[in-house]
This record gives sequence, structure tokens and C-alpha cells, in this order.
Amino acid sequence: MDQTHTLIEPRSYPRRWQTLSRGWFFSSASLDNVYWIQIFFTEDGLHCRGLLFEYVGGGQRALGQCRLGVDRSETFTCVSHIAFANVIRLETGSTEQLKATRVSFEEVPEGDAGWSRFAMTGTLWFWFSPQETHLEMSTDE
Repeated sequence: MDQTHTLIEPRSYPRRWQTLSRGWFFSSASLDNVYWIQIFFTEDGLHCRGLLFEYVGGGQRALGQCRLGVDRSETFTCVSHIAFANVIRLETGSTEQLKATRVSFEEVPEGDAGWSRFAMTGTLWFWFSPQETHLEMSTDE
């Protein structure tokens, strides 16, 4: 029996940040009705590797790399705001500059350049590669 299959167009994703090279992945999640958030950190303990959201109804959504039982993580409940900064970091023992993201669910000190703070509504866009991350906020759906 000969069957013909129609090719499905790959899902397109936002490409606002145009400096990505090949090898990057994309994930996104709604910030509405988030009950708790677990943030996973890189080895330096400062930069976000991934975020795991649990919603009021019990559903979950992962952004980036959430390596349970491997990476150090912190959990935050009932947060009203998210703050993040896309920064450049140096790989330990190297001069290579890597794109990285810092995330906070607590108050960000005033005058701390590069941080953006948003209410927990809209969609969070997370681009990641094995060594790098980039985060953006979308409020227009």
C-alpha cells in the first residue's frame, strides 16, 4: 500500500533577537497563573540555566535546561514580578565571552543597570544553547 504524507511546516517561533547562531533552542511559557517557579543555575550559581513553572491548575512548563538533581536550584512561590538581565559572562578559565541571563523574583537594587522588571503576565521567551541563554518578555499575544 502506497501512502502519501503531507509535509508539516515546522512551528515558527519568535525571532526578535536576531544575533542567534545555529545550535540555539527556543522555549516559551505563559506567566499568568503561575503558582511556583524553580530556577536552575549554571555552575557559577549566578546565571539562569532554566526555569520550571507550576501553574495554579497543576500544569507545568519548562524553559531552557532544568536538570533536576544536577544543577543547584531555588524555588519561589506566589511571585508578583520577574526581573532579568541578559549579560555577558566569561567561561571559567577562558577568555571566551558567553551570553547569559540573570533572573530574580526579589527586588532588584535601583541603579543596577541592565535589569528589566515585569509583572507576572504575558509570555516569557527563552533561547538557549548548551552554554548560553537569552530571555525576553512578550506582552502582545
